[in-house]
Amino acid sequence: MIKEGTYTLRWGHRIKGMFTIAEGYHQKARYNKHLETKKWESIWKTKTWPKVELFTWILSHGRALTWDQLRKKGMQGPSRCALYREQEETMEHLTNTCKVNGNLWRQHQRLSKISDRDINSMKIMIENSRNKPYQNMILNKAWRLSIGFVLWNIWKERNRLIFKEVGRENTEVWNQII
Repeated sequence: MIKEGTYTLRWGHRIKGMFTIAEGYHQKARYNKHLETKKWESIWKTKTWPKVELFTWILSHGRALTWDQLRKKGMQGPSRCALYREQEETMEHLTNTCKVNGNLWRQHQRLSKISDRDINSMKIMIENSRNKPYQNMILNKAWRLSIGFVLWNIWKERNRLIFKEVGRENTEVWNQII
C-alpha cells in the first residue's frame, strides 16, 4: 500500500516498472516512427492535385518504379536514364541529379529566388519544401506547390520518353510546370 504523498518511480509500461533493453528499444522505435510519420504528413497538407501529392509521397518513401527498383522486382530492361542515357536510372538520379533535369531545377531556383535545393538528396529537398522562406503566405504556398509540380513533370517526361518514344524540350516541360 502506498502512503499518501509518496511516489514510486517507474519505467515504461511494464508492471514491475523496471528498465529493460527491450523496453527501451521499443520506446525509441515508437518515438522514431511517430517523428517519421509527422515529417511526411505535411505532403498531404499541401493541397495540390491528388496525383502530385501521391507521387511526392511515393518519392519520399523511395517507392517510385525507376529501373533500379524494377530490377529488384525481377524485371529486365534498360537501366539507363531515359532522359540523359549516360547513368543508371535511380530515383535520386532521375529527380535530382540528372543533367537534363538540372536545367529545370535551375529555372525553378531563378523563379523562386531560393537556392537551398539539396543536390545530394531528393528526400531532403522534399523536406525543405515544408519550410516557409517568404513573409507572404501566398508565396509560401506557391513554393510548396512548385516542388511537387517539378517532380511530377520530370516523371511524366520520363514516362513519355519510355512509353511513347517522344520527348520534349526543357522549355516545353518548364512551360507545363508553370
